[in-house]
Amino acid sequence: MAAPTVEVVEDDLSEVSAKLSLLLNRLRDVDRVKRRKALEEIRNVRLKSCKCASDLSQVIPAQHFHMCSENFVPALLKTLSHQHSKVRIVAIQAIGDVINHGSSKCVEDVVPHLAQRYFDQTPQVRLAVTQVIGMWLLELPDRYSYFCKLLPLLLTSITDDVPKIQQTADELWSKVGFQYEKENDQDFKDRLDFVTQQPPHYPCDVVRPNLGCRELVYRHMSRILPALLRDLTDWVAATRVKAAALLYVLLLNAEDRMTQHLESLLRGLYSACGDEETSVVNHVMKSARLVGCFVPADAWWHLMMADLESIPTANHVMTLTAIVEGCNRSSLRPHLPAIADVLAADDVCRMQEVRFQQHLVSCIRTVLNVSKDDCSSISAQLFNAILSLLPLIENESSNKQAHEAMLELAKVQGFTDQWHLMELHMPDVLNNLHETCNGWSSISHEAKVFTTLVTESGPVIGKHLNVVISIFEITLSKEKEAELRLKLFYTLAELMVNAKYTLDSEGMFAKYASKLLNSVIVPNCSWQAGRTAAAIRTTAVSCLWVLFQSGAVTPQLYLRHADALLPQLTSLLEDDSRTTRLLASRVVKQTLNLCGDALQMDALLGIYPTLLKRMDDVSDEVREATLKTFAAYFSALDRSLDVTLHSAHLELLYSGLLLHMDDSSALIQQSVFEVLKQAAAISPALLGQQVEKIKHMHQRKQYCDELLAHIKTLL
Repeated sequence: MAAPTVEVVEDDLSEVSAKLSLLLNRLRDVDRVKRRKALEEIRNVRLKSCKCASDLSQVIPAQHFHMCSENFVPALLKTLSHQHSKVRIVAIQAIGDVINHGSSKCVEDVVPHLAQRYFDQTPQVRLAVTQVIGMWLLELPDRYSYFCKLLPLLLTSITDDVPKIQQTADELWSKVGFQYEKENDQDFKDRLDFVTQQPPHYPCDVVRPNLGCRELVYRHMSRILPALLRDLTDWVAATRVKAAALLYVLLLNAEDRMTQHLESLLRGLYSACGDEETSVVNHVMKSARLVGCFVPADAWWHLMMADLESIPTANHVMTLTAIVEGCNRSSLRPHLPAIADVLAADDVCRMQEVRFQQHLVSCIRTVLNVSKDDCSSISAQLFNAILSLLPLIENESSNKQAHEAMLELAKVQGFTDQWHLMELHMPDVLNNLHETCNGWSSISHEAKVFTTLVTESGPVIGKHLNVVISIFEITLSKEKEAELRLKLFYTLAELMVNAKYTLDSEGMFAKYASKLLNSVIVPNCSWQAGRTAAAIRTTAVSCLWVLFQSGAVTPQLYLRHADALLPQLTSLLEDDSRTTRLLASRVVKQTLNLCGDALQMDALLGIYPTLLKRMDDVSDEVREATLKTFAAYFSALDRSLDVTLHSAHLELLYSGLLLHMDDSSALIQQSVFEVLKQAAAISPALLGQQVEKIKHMHQRKQYCDELLAHIKTLL
């Protein structure tokens, strides 16, 4: 017989391997089926075992079952964590029956396990726990000893996400309260006969618990609250959520009896309101509103004021906001001045933290919403607080809310807009700022407040120009810090751009233009080394340009300052900054249009050499502006120049401009041609001579020919 080949062996091995795999898969399937059946049998056994334990507890007389009931508990507790929810439910019911009809010594051991079932994902399991706890509170012979253990569990169910569980827990809690009233009717006789009225500021979306419920919580709160507050800081988020929800229900039942626990309660609220879980924060804020609703303002404000004055945090302000929201207007009224003073304190309203700013704005709006026109007496403090916040807020939403708070403050005082509010408080604020402005630096908060005040005050600023201009004069002197001057120059420029609606709203700005020119703008146009100094020069000349545009500078006013201003403008024409050169050129043009015919001839002749230099500027925009300035210059020169006496100056002017009539830029060529046509009227013959001299050097002779033709018409 021939030996098998390698191919045959490989085929055989492959066939064997396939058969083995098929066989193993069948064996696994058999094992899975058997295992599934075994698990089902075990589950059924546990179900029946739990049912048997429950039936036994009800059938065997209590005096006999009491002796052996404790033996059932360990096994039932192990079953509580079974993977099938039906088994867990039956186990919970069995534990309830076994302890209810047997020994209650195991309650303390069982409660932690039942508490864990409140985190069960199956609603039926949580419902079973609720029913068992309710049964114990109603029927357990030794229930009075375990109220402090069982009450938190039932109250937790009241805040469950499932409506059926909430309803069941509410009904059981009400029954527990009524039963407690009945069993202790002698203790509650006076209170039952003279039922206290529901507090006037009681939450409108809840039903007030009965007297028995409230008394039960009051008597056991000292043992429940400390543990609950610890759970608010637990590392497990689900535990914190449950604890926060339970705190609300607990305080709702405690009402004004929570006052004696207020100090520890406030500490817990401070800590929990900064939680990363939104649901925790929401429940804690609801609890804080209950503090404001039930606790007298004398009690909570005394404690909170000390906390806010020591080391204020966003959590403190957040808690205060919620408490004030729940507070009654009449009870809050006596404390409004103290609250406003704290909110307007420097270490509160100047906080840089974004979250702190958001909650502070919210707190101010809440105070306004609750106290309404009572806030008229604290308007100045709230105005200062908002004004101090505005320059610090970078968040767009918070900035919008701060402006809304300002408008609400105006409305509670009967004003229709914020301008009347500004008019009311601006004099005091400006006077305070004026007293301190000499010591400002670039990081001074007062400088930021001043900037915000003058930019936000709109037309109201026109009524206080005396103080405003004085502050600008002091803070923009050359001795002050460069960065401070730069920031305030930007503010001044912004105001002057809209002068009609700001600085000149009362038509009085022209009276202060001389002071601005002499004390503020001109000194800051002088050259100093550094980028910040360059930016200041740019801003200063911008202000000068806007000042000319506003019409506040009259020829008489300009001539009074011409000796100081013209040299500065000539210097600015050669500044390193393109923007400064451009603006300086425009200001010179405006000067010539305004009072060129009144300027001394020496002053006029001192300008053109620098203007000619600007025709070689790297920026075409500057060159275009310079040519427009030349047009104004020749208009002023034509009215006062002695041609014979100053022919050398004219020759330099003509030759310098003719050089640029052959520029590479067609736009510059055209502009130079138009300027020279205008300048030809001063001395046509001299210009004609200069054109003939340079015509042969021009690549494009068209403009030379046209200019010569124009000159012939003038001769």
